[in-house]
Amino acid sequence: MSTIKKIFPTPIYISETYTLSENEISAAEKHFNNISINTNGNFTTNNKLILETADFVNLKKYIKKCIDEYFYSVLQISKDLKIYLTQSWLNFNTKGTSHHTHFHSNSIISGVFYFTDDNAAINFQSFYPKFGNLSLRYENQNDLNSETFNIKATKGILLLFPSLLSHNVDNNVSDNTRISLSLNTFVSGTLGIYDNLTQLKLRKDEEYE
Repeated sequence: MSTIKKIFPTPIYISETYTLSENEISAAEKHFNNISINTNGNFTTNNKLILETADFVNLKKYIKKCIDEYFYSVLQISKDLKIYLTQSWLNFNTKGTSHHTHFHSNSIISGVFYFTDDNAAINFQSFYPKFGNLSLRYENQNDLNSETFNIKATKGILLLFPSLLSHNVDNNVSDNTRISLSLNTFVSGTLGIYDNLTQLKLRKDEEYE
């Protein structure tokens, strides 16, 4: 009897719903007055260490717990490596703006946390097209043949994924501003194996203690 083995899957972590306090919501909204804009129309905070502020102490603890679960329990990375948050920033998409296709450089695991619900989705693209440069038509779209995957923005949900995974955000057609938080991570400890000539020792910068 034939079988199908799903090899090399890309796990995307979808958290349980975090209950945002009124203080956390108002803190995110007030940062709209301190923003920059990139060339693709997505507004981001000038502060790129937003989770280090006093407004988001509890949210940071929750996100760190989720990162540890994804990194150590789901991906089964050795606990010899210590993962930590590097940068975090708020995104604001007003009506008519979107977020271009991109991935996150100099990061291991990246994530997005939603302060608002939104009908627009975050769209992930496959690392490698299944059939190279051929564009095929499918009778039914499923996890085995799809090269894109969409997740609707849901308030209080954290998504975690490998930083190399390309993604974009659909155009905001609503009158409401979409608010999300993005984050990057890195590791300290020893990568690789000494006898395999792949060992690399990494030290955590004091800024992220």
